[in-house]
Formats: sequence, C-alpha cells, structure tokens
Amino acid sequence: MTCLIFTEWTLTEKAITEREVNMKGKTIAVLGAIGALWVGAFYALSLTGDDKAAKKPDAKGNPVSAKSMKPADKFAFLPKIIAKVGDKEITKEEFIKDITAMSAQRGMPLQMLPPQLIQAIAPQMVSQMVNKLVLLEAAVRAGFKPSPQLVKDDFDEMIKTVPPKKLDKFKAELKKENKTLANYREEISKDKNAQIEMAVDNWIKEKIIPSIKVTDKEVQDFYDKNPEMFKTAEVSHILIQPKDRTPKSKEEAQKKAQDLLKKLTKGEIKFGETAEKESACKSGKEAKGSLGVVKRNQMVPEFEKVAFATPDGKLSPVVETRFGYHIIKGGKKSKTPFLEVKAKLHEFLVQREVQKQLQKIVKHAESSGRIKIFLKPPKNNRMMMRMPPAPVKK
Repeated sequence: MTCLIFTEWTLTEKAITEREVNMKGKTIAVLGAIGALWVGAFYALSLTGDDKAAKKPDAKGNPVSAKSMKPADKFAFLPKIIAKVGDKEITKEEFIKDITAMSAQRGMPLQMLPPQLIQAIAPQMVSQMVNKLVLLEAAVRAGFKPSPQLVKDDFDEMIKTVPPKKLDKFKAELKKENKTLANYREEISKDKNAQIEMAVDNWIKEKIIPSIKVTDKEVQDFYDKNPEMFKTAEVSHILIQPKDRTPKSKEEAQKKAQDLLKKLTKGEIKFGETAEKESACKSGKEAKGSLGVVKRNQMVPEFEKVAFATPDGKLSPVVETRFGYHIIKGGKKSKTPFLEVKAKLHEFLVQREVQKQLQKIVKHAESSGRIKIFLKPPKNNRMMMRMPPAPVKK
C-alpha cells in the first residue's frame, strides 16, 4: 500500500531494512544524493506560494519573474572558475551544463528555476562535483579510466534486467524522439559524467569492496544494538488535505480533522467508514485507511513518531505533516526477524565501510590543500533550513 506519507527509500542506517544496496557504487553518499537536495529545495521554495519570492525589480523598478529571466542572469553569482582539484578546474559552464541536465531529468526546465533555488543548491552541487573529481583521480591511479565503452557495457547489463513490458514502453518513448535503443546507447556513452561514474563505479566494485570484510558476528551485533531500526507497526490513518496552501484552507482542514477525531472518540462514526469517505490518501478507499505493516524510516518523521507511539487500537491526536492533517490509529508492534534482514544488513555494513574509505580520500585531498572552492555561500540560507528531510515517493 502506497501513500503520500511514505518517503522514498534511502540508504541510511535507519532504512537498511527497506532498500537493496547498489554494490556497484552508484548510491555512494560521497558522490551524490543531489536528488533529495533538489526536491527538498524546490519544495521549500513552494512554501512561499507562487513565485513571489522569485521576483526582484529590474533596472526600472519593475518586478521580474524567475520565469522571464534569461538563463545567464541566474548564474551571475558564479565565478568563471568555481573550484579546482589540483590542476583540474570546475568551470561555470560545467556547472550550468550539469544543472541543466538535472533540471530536465526532473521535469523542471532551466528557465522555470528561480535564481534563489539555484543559489541554494549550488554549494552542495559544487561539493559533489569536487568529490567526483577527487574519486576519479583515485580510480584513474588504480587503472580505471573513463571511456564510452564503460557506459555501453553498463547499459547492456542494465537492459538485461529490465522486464519486457517496461523495455517495450521505453523503446516506444524513444521512437517518439526518432531514436532507437542502439543510437540512444551511443548517445549516452558520449556523456562525460556517465563515463566518470562508470570508471569510479568499477573501481569501487573491483578494488574497494573486495577489500572489505564484514563478519556474521558484526552483522548480528549491529542488529542487536539497534533494535529500534527494525521495529514494525500496523498503522491506519485518515488524511485531511487543505484545498491549497492558504492559511484559510489549512485552518479549515485542521478543524475538519479535529471534528472527525471528536466523533471517532465518542463512537459516533467508525474509523474504516470515515477513512473510506473522507481520507485523501488512497488507502482510505482501498483499505479503509490501513497502510499495512510499516517499518522505520518508511514514512515522514512527524507521522512515524506518532504512529509507533500510538498504542494498538488507540487514536492519536491530529498530526500535521506537509501533506495535511492525520488521524492515526495504532496497531500491533513487532520487530523484523534477524534472518529476514541479515543479507541486506550485511550489504549495508559493507557499503558503509566503502563510504568511510571514500570520505577519507576526499578528506585527505582537502587537508592537503589540493581542493580550492571559489564559490561564495549564499547570504540567505533560509531555504536550505526549511528543506524537508526526504523526497516523497509518489
């Protein structure tokens, strides 16, 4: 059962029971997680309403919307050389190319991005670009050089794992763009970032991971010492969503949730029937509000905290999340058996050690003075402070 309150799987200690670890290195934290940063910053911007925060006066004093700004204007804050790793430079042009590709991948054309969003995510993006260069140097020293063939080989392996129906759908989408699988493969193989990623991935897979040993005892010890991470709970809820982001709509939604809670508490209405009729979450109509068995870090934090604290059969006070107002019904609490998580937990502990080794390499480059960043941090960092903890799984 999926619902808006569920967060996208994340590779953290608290989410190890939820996600397969990509042992090729593509989920290495030191290389990225820009996706979460991007979605979070965009969400934080949306809290201001329309694009009022994205407007500033022009030379004549007239307001200029972010949508009407020329792309070049949005990058005026960037120096020509953003950073250096040894004698290798990260240029303004490279940054613009990366953020353009990233915005397109997320369905947000560059011209739609307000300048303060770009400025908010720029420091982290630059940091990731620097890390990528540092790790590339280490990979090349070990004999793993970027090349188009690396990307082609990885693409071929990936295609083998795609279910036939999904592959057919992908081919149909390519056909709309007058492309075939073959020329798409050729196209992405020329992408320099993809080549770098493959070189680093192969280095991690062939040199770093084999050097790491995690024993069964270490896996068992981690499980025993972190019982909260493996707890589960049966949860049901009713979600009342505001019609829009205005204070009036929020107040109306909150009042409706409070009224429903009073009636539920008095026994005037039944939880399942009310969820079916009133809940904005599809679990209402599909399962009378039941989300089934949920695990730690599977939901947004404010919801999870209450869901795991509410006794079996009891109702919580109204809980506010960024999706609206929830009435949560507690269910049976239990713990995921060790054998069910042992394999994934072993992979996670290996991945954690990989991350530590990569971070050491980056830290060494920093302490040796080989990394120089010329981008000045934004003066107003409110957007970053207001970012949600994780993107949402829709």
